[in-house]
Amino acid sequence: MPEFLHPLSREEKVAVTGLSPAVYRAMIAQRHAGYTSVTSVNLDTSSKFDIGSLLLKLDVADLERLAASLELTLQADKAAASDMKKAEELYKEAIKINPFDAVAAMSCGVVLAQQGDVKEGLKWLERAHDLASSNARITKNLAAVKSYL
Repeated sequence: MPEFLHPLSREEKVAVTGLSPAVYRAMIAQRHAGYTSVTSVNLDTSSKFDIGSLLLKLDVADLERLAASLELTLQADKAAASDMKKAEELYKEAIKINPFDAVAAMSCGVVLAQQGDVKEGLKWLERAHDLASSNARITKNLAAVKSYL
């Protein structure tokens, strides 16, 4: 079995993470229908990548993993309002499926810190920052958690 998101660079792997589940489902449907090209999908105007072209390089199994990971992250976001431990478990499960999801790693770190495990939360936030150092939200949360040490 090839490496997850194999044909992409590390930076490209981060770029294709966290899109709308509808984007992944549409791309999967297009791949099943035999399409070999796609209209540009650039939902993030700050991205230097043509996301549609990157998604086309992926096989259906990778697209399904991206969708599954995002679904878990969305469930974790909802759970965080009432059950931090459940949110932590869901974020970790999402990251296990897609280790390039910087936002899920950040969210896991924040949840851990809010539960009182600041050192473990900091590790997850540093991981997120390593993946997406230009993400202002990650940088802000990392600085906030560091201030508690």
